[in-house]
Amino acid sequence: TLEAAISTNNELQQQMFERANQGEVQIIAELTNNHLGDTDRLAEMVKLCKSQGASVIKIQKRDISVLYTSEERASGYSSPFGTTLGQYRAGVELSIEQIEYLTILCAELNIPWFTSVLDLPSLELINRFKPLCIKAPSTISEHKNFLRKIANSDVEFIFISTGATGQSFLDWVVENFEQKRII
Repeated sequence: TLEAAISTNNELQQQMFERANQGEVQIIAELTNNHLGDTDRLAEMVKLCKSQGASVIKIQKRDISVLYTSEERASGYSSPFGTTLGQYRAGVELSIEQIEYLTILCAELNIPWFTSVLDLPSLELINRFKPLCIKAPSTISEHKNFLRKIANSDVEFIFISTGATGQSFLDWVVENFEQKRII
């Protein structure tokens, strides 16, 4: 069941952190949206990552209506999903059903997964999976109100990307994420 798979995912994540604490290198298979919204392709990618020694699968979750203005979504973009950026982004985003599928698949394959979250609706959706860890990508480093929501969430481990940021951001993270285990 999904609930059992969620529990297994958290156990697998905990084991991953324990191995990392013992000095074992953990390999994150960054799938982002390369599955192109295709569940079969996602499954094949996960299986290949597992077979090649990945320690954990990472996806991304975003709500395109929050991250992009209507003008940005309507802008021209050529893709297999249509002619606008909005059509493309909608085509490559994982649905809740696909995330549920991923959870069950990863539990069966004995490999944990986690996700980058880029906005509040995505954090709220991912919270349904009771995540032990999530990632705050550097692309949202200026979104302090949202980052505070992550800091106040029940998620224990937070991967925080710091690319293209400076010392002031690092200081801000230390101050605002003091109750979290920061990676």
